[in-house]
Amino acid sequence: VILRSRQVLCLDALNSTRTASEDMIPLEASPDQDESAEMPALAQADDDPPLSCGVKFKAEFTLNHRLNAETAILALQSSVLTPFEINNRRRYFVYKDTSSSIFYLKLEEVGKESKGKERQDKEDEHEEDALPTLQLIVRGIDEPTGSVKEQLTDIIRARIHMLALDALSVLLRGSANFSVEKKDVEFLRGFG
Repeated sequence: VILRSRQVLCLDALNSTRTASEDMIPLEASPDQDESAEMPALAQADDDPPLSCGVKFKAEFTLNHRLNAETAILALQSSVLTPFEINNRRRYFVYKDTSSSIFYLKLEEVGKESKGKERQDKEDEHEEDALPTLQLIVRGIDEPTGSVKEQLTDIIRARIHMLALDALSVLLRGSANFSVEKKDVEFLRGFG
């Protein structure tokens, strides 16, 4: 009961200030930072912070072959997810659903964080057809409603499709000799 009360207070503060507590969301190394560089002990620990909430929902979004994951994340972050951004945590967002439950979300590329660069490059050589995938991880106290599970994920999915369409349009406009792949035709048929 005490833990839940502290989590509720922390979630309320997160929602109102858009600033995360280290007791709820751990600090992470920046992408520019060398992995061997000194980091706070909390960020290196495998354990969740003391007030961390459990994962309540996950959604995966497979990207079109014309999109790279980093570009998609930045575009989503600067459009659909901007109102929910947490100021002091990269790629974390706070969302209050229709039942007034508060959740914090993380958007990341699947597998990206757990792979070293050299290992990933080797795996990428063997998985040329594997499409990048983004994952939205939703943490909170209560079970999320349809506003998270359906509406928010539908908005993200639609924005990802528009990003892919924009990328293909740029290629088509840029070169009269551009050869459309079978994957591109199948993607375009999905809009009809």
